[in-house]
Amino acid sequence: MTSNKIKGISHITFVCKDLDKTSHFLKELFGAKEIYSSGDKTFSIAKEKFFMLSDLWIAIMEGESINQTYNHIAFNVDEKSLPTFEEKIKDLNLKILHGRSRKQDEGKSLYFYDYDNHLFELHAGDLEARLTFYRDKIQEQSALTWAFQYLNLEKTSTEFECKKIIDTSYSSAYKIQTPKNSYYLKQTPPDLFAEPQILNFLKQHGCKNIPLVLARNNDLCCFLMMASGDISLRKYFNGNINLDILKQGIAN
Repeated sequence: MTSNKIKGISHITFVCKDLDKTSHFLKELFGAKEIYSSGDKTFSIAKEKFFMLSDLWIAIMEGESINQTYNHIAFNVDEKSLPTFEEKIKDLNLKILHGRSRKQDEGKSLYFYDYDNHLFELHAGDLEARLTFYRDKIQEQSALTWAFQYLNLEKTSTEFECKKIIDTSYSSAYKIQTPKNSYYLKQTPPDLFAEPQILNFLKQHGCKNIPLVLARNNDLCCFLMMASGDISLRKYFNGNINLDILKQGIAN
């Protein structure tokens, strides 16, 4: 019985005007090893050369250049090597494409066109990191939608301003400024979602400058609170949690 399962990529072919020029680019930038050159003895539709790049078979074939598109091939590289690649790309007079802005969690990328308008990407991330980043963004957008609904605000309204003020691996926060009040929406990973309880506990024990928690969403691990003079507890603790000060605040 014949299996129709794909076993992997056999090879990738790029059509280019100048085989020698593209050969130089592949060898200099990627360290590709040339393993075959047809010369004038063609067995395919045009002159061609074969290269091995890691375990990938790359073929280049003589022909006309293509128009620029966003169709591209991405090679996985170490992030620390990106500056070196960029210098080599510039030395080879290849066109660097300035991509969209990215967050660190997505993995950095460097895009460039070769001499025949094939688009390459050198990417320092992987599939799991990208999917995790997208899941987090969906969670964040869902949290904003929940906050707007709670506050009876329309997303498209110009009567309020929403600005991200914290963006770290352990929390993100938005400041929602309306004509009458300031609100804060904060979201954390599930394992760190204890702040609403802590704030309520401190508030109940008479601690000053503690924000009022208006609502919490356990499914989205986020909570909405009133501004409290925009005073950061981190300023009091100067970056370090002083348990004596914390105990004194609770006691008072």
